[in-house]
Amino acid sequence: MIACMTGQILMFFVSQAQAQVPEINVNVAFSTYSDGNLMAGPWLSRSGNWQIKSGKLLVIGDDRGLLLCNGCAEANEQIAITSLSVGMSPSNKRREAGIALLADDDDYWRLSLVQSPGSKSTRSVELDERKNGVWNAATIGPSKLLQIHTSQFAWQPNVTYRLVLIMDADIVSGFVLNGAGAELGSIAYRLDHDAVRSGTPALTEDGLQASFSDFERRVQRQSGEMPPSATALILKEDFEKPDAVARWYFDKSEVIQPLSLTLDRSLAHSGDGALKIVVQATGIKSQFTCIGTSTIGGEIGRRIRVIFYMRTAGLAANEVTSSVLERNADSVTGWANGTTSLVSISPCDQWKQVQFECDLADSTESVSLYLTFQHPKARQTVWIDDLSIQQLHGWSVGVLNSK
Repeated sequence: MIACMTGQILMFFVSQAQAQVPEINVNVAFSTYSDGNLMAGPWLSRSGNWQIKSGKLLVIGDDRGLLLCNGCAEANEQIAITSLSVGMSPSNKRREAGIALLADDDDYWRLSLVQSPGSKSTRSVELDERKNGVWNAATIGPSKLLQIHTSQFAWQPNVTYRLVLIMDADIVSGFVLNGAGAELGSIAYRLDHDAVRSGTPALTEDGLQASFSDFERRVQRQSGEMPPSATALILKEDFEKPDAVARWYFDKSEVIQPLSLTLDRSLAHSGDGALKIVVQATGIKSQFTCIGTSTIGGEIGRRIRVIFYMRTAGLAANEVTSSVLERNADSVTGWANGTTSLVSISPCDQWKQVQFECDLADSTESVSLYLTFQHPKARQTVWIDDLSIQQLHGWSVGVLNSK
């Protein structure tokens, strides 16, 4: 929900869209290794007694283990993937296992299955950053980053999970998938200021009796390379021109009571005008209004960012939502993330920024931005100004099954 007191929220969604599959430069199944001490492959043990046993990689004993993929060059934009299962472990201390991207000993990201200590021990997934030797740097203090997505689940012992750690141009995200590739839990942070932005993959184990089945690393940009263009502006509307209102229209199949759309010259976020939408009568169904289609380019990523400024009058919480409708060359293909409520907007009597992101299907060629009045009542009013839609360079989780 977007509240007036915060003024901004970003939402991150995952789909099967992907414009470019990064190069696979390491892909290892530990079943191809001989039992015993880990001697083969691109590995450097920084700590722990790492061994192969019955086709699985594990740490012998209760020691903390850190295994660096020494054959992987440091990279900025990359995906590191491993499959692992963990055994039953006492709850006398915090225990964890997973995958990391290390810039150095004091700077790295780590995606882990975690078991908390105590009588009420819980099992969860965590994505943590260590920055300049400080733990939890992404969540506390001056290095705190914006968490744009989180979904949790309670993992189970002796079940194989696939951990995926993605470092993108401006987002670090971690996913836990089941054996069929379905997402079970995920966390994402926007790298909106100083953060760890490059690293070398590593496997980690600390008391969870983890058994690793495989490891894969894919790279799109090596450390030190210049990044590609981060965004492409595909729509910009400042509601300054007289014909601006004409580009907004109703979805006739859904509207049962009319909306009034006008250009308000007396109340604007910037410049001389804002779009004013007023519900004319109380209705039963949702009402829609949307802006005309924006063409999606194929040269960069399939993720878009929507930004606009909004203020309201006569609204209660959850009565207006925003969403994105996708189209191909022939017809409508569906709502982004399968919902007409990507963002729920709380009442705001001052101008506040609304910002959210979503991934698009590979077949999508254009999009429309929709507003939905969930419970239309007479005189509900929304103003919108300074709208833009950007197409972002980046990956989505669709690359995980593209080989």
